[in-house]
Amino acid sequence: MRFTAQRLLSIVWVALVIFLFFGLLVVAGVLVVALLAHFAAALGVVFGLALFVVAIWLALPATLAVPTFMMEGRTGFRAYRRAFFLVRHNWWRTFGLLLVTGILSGVISLIADVLFGVALRDAIGGTTAGKI
Repeated sequence: MRFTAQRLLSIVWVALVIFLFFGLLVVAGVLVVALLAHFAAALGVVFGLALFVVAIWLALPATLAVPTFMMEGRTGFRAYRRAFFLVRHNWWRTFGLLLVTGILSGVISLIADVLFGVALRDAIGGTTAGKI
């Protein structure tokens, strides 16, 4: 905890740099797609799909930027560049691991929510809908 607490501002900085990078990418991409769609709808659709693919391709390394900072101490955009380098030849493997981890996390969270929801409803004596 102390290790993370000492680096909290740097973690926020890395996350902010990545957020701003993707924010600018999405805003610029949406503007270009909207401009192209204004002139030719099919062209807008094609460039919109291309923007989506590029955003996904660039977003995967972004998930590893903060862990890269924590392990290697690289800050700001250097952490993202290092994460991009680490994922470079293992993109599909990393994508699969993150997908499976996300699904398992979601299933476990859903089970816990249902169990605690049932226990809470039982503890308060049924539903509170319509009661004043």
